[in-house]
Amino acid sequence: MRILVGVDLRLDGHEWLVDRAAWFAGLVGGTVDVLFVTSSKDHSGYMRSLEQLLAGVPEEHRGAARCESGDPVDVLVQCSREVDALVVGPREPGAIERMFKGTMATRVIRGAECAVLVPRGSAQASPGRVRLLVGVDLRHGEPAASVDEAVPWVRAVDATLDAVFVERTRLPYIADARVRAKAEREWATAREPDRRALEELLATSLEVEHRGQALLAEGEAESALVDLSHDYDLVMVGNRERPGLAGYILGSVAEHVVRHAHCDVLTLPTASRR
Repeated sequence: MRILVGVDLRLDGHEWLVDRAAWFAGLVGGTVDVLFVTSSKDHSGYMRSLEQLLAGVPEEHRGAARCESGDPVDVLVQCSREVDALVVGPREPGAIERMFKGTMATRVIRGAECAVLVPRGSAQASPGRVRLLVGVDLRHGEPAASVDEAVPWVRAVDATLDAVFVERTRLPYIADARVRAKAEREWATAREPDRRALEELLATSLEVEHRGQALLAEGEAESALVDLSHDYDLVMVGNRERPGLAGYILGSVAEHVVRHAHCDVLTLPTASRR
């Protein structure tokens, strides 16, 4: 698999991002290209810096150094048509830029036609199988889209995949313990079709050795995924936008998870399937 990591040579910390891209390439058996986008026409000095960065990538995963002119987001989105995954940092912009444009990572995610990895920390997966979770929306769009897009990564990593559906409706607080226990049992029974639907999606898309658990959660999808991310090495979520005004005010689930998850996030290009 071909992986392209976008770095900003004007800032410190890009070595960390390349290291994380190299770790990911090692997981999936890919190669890493390193890209810097600048407004300058003279790329010679930048190319030397990029080649030094690339030298830190293990030889078997080392790709090419690239420097291009233009707008970073536009160039990365264009590049997303020719690679299997982009890697971008989670750096936050200033308040005004964030209000009108959003972070560079989320702007790339909206337009990318491939998966986008956003590392959320320096910790790498512990020895043994990598723990993967994908969010599935059973109520809107194509429920199978996220699982289908996740499958190549699950197989490349040789991992098992857990799938979670988050139902916004939740039980109200019930003070009486006996009544609450009965209501919870009835609620669990009512949600059993959702669990079976998730299990069927996993069974349809993945071999037995790659199928994990079908999980149900309650509340806002973005908050539930962030909470669950404590227990995983990688959370995968589709990049489909919220419809209408809600998308403008609240942003997408992917954007929230990218900014707040406790593990790395891989967004999947489900928006292109609409």
